[in-house]
Amino acid sequence: MDHARVARLIAASEEFFHPLGGRLGTVYVGRRRNIEILHDGSVPEVAVASLEVTFEDAGIFGDEGFMAAYQRYRRMRSDWWRHLEGHGLGLWNADTRLIPHLHPLTDGEVRGGQPYPLQEQAPYGQHLTPHSALEGRDPYYQALFESYGVRWLLQEDNGIVIGPDAGLLFGVGAAADVRGSLSTFADVGAGTGELSAHLLRRGAVRRLLLNEVSPHLQDHLRRYVGGLAVASAADVEYHFCNALDLDLPTGVDLLSVGIYYGAQPAFFRRLGPGLGRHLAADGLVLVQSGMLEGTFNVAALTGEDPRLLAWPWYDESHSLTTWLPHVRSYFVADEVVTFAARQASTIEAVVERLRSLGKARPLEALQRFESAAGD
Repeated sequence: MDHARVARLIAASEEFFHPLGGRLGTVYVGRRRNIEILHDGSVPEVAVASLEVTFEDAGIFGDEGFMAAYQRYRRMRSDWWRHLEGHGLGLWNADTRLIPHLHPLTDGEVRGGQPYPLQEQAPYGQHLTPHSALEGRDPYYQALFESYGVRWLLQEDNGIVIGPDAGLLFGVGAAADVRGSLSTFADVGAGTGELSAHLLRRGAVRRLLLNEVSPHLQDHLRRYVGGLAVASAADVEYHFCNALDLDLPTGVDLLSVGIYYGAQPAFFRRLGPGLGRHLAADGLVLVQSGMLEGTFNVAALTGEDPRLLAWPWYDESHSLTTWLPHVRSYFVADEVVTFAARQASTIEAVVERLRSLGKARPLEALQRFESAAGD
């Protein structure tokens, strides 16, 4: 770990959050593979940090609900990242060595201050690149192309790679290995369509529900996934809408959720009361729920940090553990994937298959940075 770089991060972050009534607490650090930034192999790993910041005003992200709060959170995080860039801590480029994330906390008292501005809209994935154009450019994705037949890569405007989700891809493949075939697969936030494409190539799915909100991907999904569905005689339902407006069918064997992190707790809050109807008795939910440093995103989905309940926009209905009795998170291909089911054996069988392939391991704990403020 580059202690000098983390010390600069802490100093610059204190400078940013202090005027907002934010007090920097514990800083956690670690390292992971560099999979969000395309590179030539020269930067195989990045340092990561999760900064706990306690805000004195619990109204700083508003009180309109989780989605609006997350839009304010995301705007603050983007402004913070720009502030860090001004202090020589560049992000989301080939020279990036440290990626920080914010874990917001509060004492629960709403003091009536002005909420942080909303981010206008979460960016949709819109830069779709065929694998042939990436030949030799990134060893991680090159291996994914070769081993799983992946054909497409998806990026946001800032260049961050957001698809395919390798963790979900491996998880979906392992579920098909265990079951042999799936009656109904719901691909929510389909992105490049590679999860559905993988099952269709294997002839491992009979009915497919394909959801995607990005207008940039609709024609692509009809051509790419639709063509494979015709070849395998599978039924496809296209739902090009916000996942929060999606109606799922009954008897879903496998539900994969690849929507952006801020929408996941709201998605399960809405879906939760009907999960018993939508999910087959031995059905499995897979969620690409964050990266190593994204502790807030994972905790908001799983409910594992009860301190979040102090916020006026978060409650237990946002947590998967409210709706399904068995919820576990693992590292699958360097991403955090959360598994949820009514039966523990449903999760265990798929995770065991992933372990046998060398694709799953327990979550590693970030380490406390001992020279952080307050130590």
